[in-house]
Amino acid sequence: MGVQHQGPGDRDRLLRPERKFLMRRAVGGRRRRARGVVRRGRIGTANVKPSEVIAGVLIGGQSRRMGTCKALSQFHGTTFVDRVVGVAQAVVDEVVLLGNAELSTPGLTGVPRLADEPNFAGPLAGLVSLLEYAGSRWSLLIACDMPLIEAKILQRLLDACAATVDAAAFRIAGEHDSSFPCCVVFHPRVAFEARSELARSASLRALIGRLRCGVLEADASEAHCLRSFNTPEEYADLITEDLARPLGCSR
Repeated sequence: MGVQHQGPGDRDRLLRPERKFLMRRAVGGRRRRARGVVRRGRIGTANVKPSEVIAGVLIGGQSRRMGTCKALSQFHGTTFVDRVVGVAQAVVDEVVLLGNAELSTPGLTGVPRLADEPNFAGPLAGLVSLLEYAGSRWSLLIACDMPLIEAKILQRLLDACAATVDAAAFRIAGEHDSSFPCCVVFHPRVAFEARSELARSASLRALIGRLRCGVLEADASEAHCLRSFNTPEEYADLITEDLARPLGCSR
C-alpha cells in the first residue's frame, strides 16, 4: 500500500518527523479498515545488526489469571523470565526488563529495568518506555510468559526489519489478523504513534492495527515456540507435555 503525503512539498519537508508520520497515517485512514485488519507492509531483509536492536522483556503484569508471579514460574530449573532474557541476549546486544515488578534471580543480574509510564500499565506502556529508551534502535518486545521461545524465532523477526515496515510480527495460522503473539519488533519511528495510542486506548493490538506490519506466517514449530502460559491450567499443561517428551527430544 503506497504512502501519500499531505500539503505542499515545501511545507511537508519542514514538519518534524513525528508530524509527518501522523499525517501519513491520517491520509491512509480516509478509507476505514475493517476492525481487526492489520495494514501489511512489504517485508524485506535489512541485515539489522545486534547492536541496532534492543530487546525488552515484559514483566509488569499482575498475573491475576496465574494467581502468582508468572515471571518466576519454574521451567527446566530456571524461571520463565530468566529463560526469555537468556534467549534474547543470544540475539541482541542489550536486553532490559519492562515493568514495575521487583525481580531478583541469578539470570537477571546486571539487566536494567525500565519502569512503566506513570499512570499506565500493560504491554503498550512497556513498549512506550522501551521505544523512548531505544532511541534510533529497533525495539524487540517479548512477553516473559513465553518460556518455549527460541533464538531462531527472534532472528526471523529481525530478518524482517526493513524501512518498508513499522513493525514485524508473527501470525498463527487459523487466527484472525489481529491475533499476534506478544513477540513483535518495532521501528524507532513508531515511538510518537505508540505514545498517542497509549493516551487513546492503551492497547498494543490497536497500535499494531494502525501500523504497516510485516506479517510472518508461523509454521507449526514456530507456533509451538510462541505459546504463552497465563493460567495455572496452562502451566500444568506445559509441565505435563514436557514430562511426556522422550529423553533427548529438544525443548
